[in-house]
Amino acid sequence: MIRLNTETLESYLNTYGWEYQLGRAQAFLTGWQGEKRSYPLTIRLTDTWIMLQVAPLMKLSVEWEASPELSRYLLELNHDCQMVKVSIDSDAQIVLSLQLFNIDCSYEQFSDAIGVIGHYAEFLYDEISGRLQDLGYISPPPLRLLT
Repeated sequence: MIRLNTETLESYLNTYGWEYQLGRAQAFLTGWQGEKRSYPLTIRLTDTWIMLQVAPLMKLSVEWEASPELSRYLLELNHDCQMVKVSIDSDAQIVLSLQLFNIDCSYEQFSDAIGVIGHYAEFLYDEISGRLQDLGYISPPPLRLLT
């Protein structure tokens, strides 16, 4: 069994055609521009996992304790998602994650994972924005990190 290493991940990103920066702790910083906004993507390697994380998927200024309907909605949304996880990080930002095993991960598996997280990021951003409006919250402005 072969574990994916930094050099192989770099070759996967180059083959995929994405620019990236190598951050701390074997983290690759990259992302893409969707129709409505940019999506920052961090890819981390560990001995066991390859973690793909869109962080933030959405920045919110919400008092979570006073927003049980929004919290419940996000939990139900996380339950309904396949292959990805919707969560709230320590800065109260909505994060989207996908994990792959770091053993025998081929380029095809990696590129499929990027496609999956990209699809969910764009779909869920629209879904959550709509729900925020339904609940009377102001949607956050789109990120323009990559432009």
